[in-house]
Amino acid sequence: MKKKKIKIKTPDKWTEFIIKEMNYVLPDDCRGGVVVDCGCNVGAFELVYETRFDKYYCFDASEQNLQILHKNLEQTNVEFEAAQKACWKESGQIKKVMAHSNCDGEIDYFGNSGNFSIVEATNPDGISGHQLKNSIDEVETISIEEIIDKFSPIKVLKVDIEGGEFEFLLNKDLSKIEFIVGEIHNSKSLQWLRLIKFITKTHRITYTDYEHVFTFRNKNE
Repeated sequence: MKKKKIKIKTPDKWTEFIIKEMNYVLPDDCRGGVVVDCGCNVGAFELVYETRFDKYYCFDASEQNLQILHKNLEQTNVEFEAAQKACWKESGQIKKVMAHSNCDGEIDYFGNSGNFSIVEATNPDGISGHQLKNSIDEVETISIEEIIDKFSPIKVLKVDIEGGEFEFLLNKDLSKIEFIVGEIHNSKSLQWLRLIKFITKTHRITYTDYEHVFTFRNKNE
C-alpha cells in the first residue's frame, strides 16, 4: 500500500493539546506495576503519570504518533516500550489506518485528538470522521489475549482506540486486569451500554463523566 502523506507539523503543540484533552481519573492507590496503553497517541498518559507506574507498554496504529512519543518519553525517566500495533479482537490481522477528516474534508489539520483509527465511521454531516478513502497506512493487530499473556500482571489497561474498544474488549476475559481506564465511544448507544454492562461483570465503576470517560476497578481488589 502506498502511504498518503500526512504530518503533525507542530509536535510540541500537539502534545500539549493531547494532554489537555486527556481527562482520566485514577484513585490514589493505583500506582506501581505495569500499564498497557492501547491508543497511546504521543505519550500523554505516560507524560502525566511518569514514574507513578513501573513500566508502560504502548501501542498505537499511527507510526507518526509513535515517533513523537519516542521523542517525548526519551527525555524523561519513564520506562517504556512502544510498538505500532492496533488493538483488536484478534492478533495478526492487517488493518487500514484511517486519518480523521474535518467538516471540510481535510485530513492534514490540527484539532482532533483521535487523529487515526482502524474503525471506519462517518459523522452525521457525511464528511467528517474516519473514512476508508482517508487511509494512510496499514497496521498489524494485537489482541487482549496476547497482551494479557505477555504483560500480566497488568495494573492498568488504558484504552482509547477510537471505536475499536467494542471489538477489543467485548466478551473477553478481563478478570486478570486490576484497572481499566479510557474512553468508550458512541455515548448512550446500544453498543456503548453493552460494553459497560459487560465490563461491570468483573469490574466496578469508580469514575465516569457519564459520556465516554470511565475508570473501572476489579471487584476482587
